[in-house]
Amino acid sequence: SGLREEVRPRFYQAFHQTRDPSQIVLEAEVSGVPSAALSAIRGQIKAIDSRIPIGFVRTLDDLVRGSAGDQIALAKLSAFFAGLALLLACVGLYGIMSYTVAGRTREIGLRMALGARRFDVLQLVLREGMWLVGFGLAIGIPLSLASSRLLSSMLYGLKSTDPVSLFAVI
Repeated sequence: SGLREEVRPRFYQAFHQTRDPSQIVLEAEVSGVPSAALSAIRGQIKAIDSRIPIGFVRTLDDLVRGSAGDQIALAKLSAFFAGLALLLACVGLYGIMSYTVAGRTREIGLRMALGARRFDVLQLVLREGMWLVGFGLAIGIPLSLASSRLLSSMLYGLKSTDPVSLFAVI
């Protein structure tokens, strides 16, 4: 090797400095797809010494996925139950609105007979529904802000008052 040759990455660790002498860890930085480089790295190790056993090989993505597996599973489970709660809330709101409209059928018929347009009747019914939605938001937004402080320890890479996340929830 001379001064004009490209410096190749090298790694050295004394055998007696390893935590477990039967386990040696090799970390390699590659460009491109890491899983595609695994066979080339194995080939280079075999070219150096074919007696070296190559056992447990993982990419950094696999390590991250493995360490965050519990959090990802919990997030998926929470998202499922949040979707289920949203579905139940929609069904409940539909039930309340249909019950209200069914109870006011005579009033709506009378309004239509006296010349009210369909748009006016629709606006009357939707205004009542919006009161329910507004009441729910008035209770839900402060509760979500309060609970976000409790759950902030479970958030990774997000603030507890992240506007995009709060808007998605609302």
